Amino acid sequence: GHAYFKGDGFIEVARMLGGIYRLAVVFKFLPKTLRDRLYDIIAHKRFAWFGTTGYCEIITPDMRDRLLDQ
Repeated sequence: GHAYFKGDGFIEVARMLGGIYRLAVVFKFLPKTLRDRLYDIIAHKRFAWFGTTGYCEIITPDMRDRLLDQ
């Protein structure tokens, strides 16, 4: 029932995941502008740092031809 954005969203997801991820709650004590700036930097560089996966790819026409019809 509540929307979270950028750094606040990250902290909320980490809190809900529990375990070691709950430690991310310490970032709540940073000023919101700093949290959001850090979030933007990480979001911008995450693919370079962690790579990408094939999940959620848009299917090209060539790929669609290989799918079975129902």
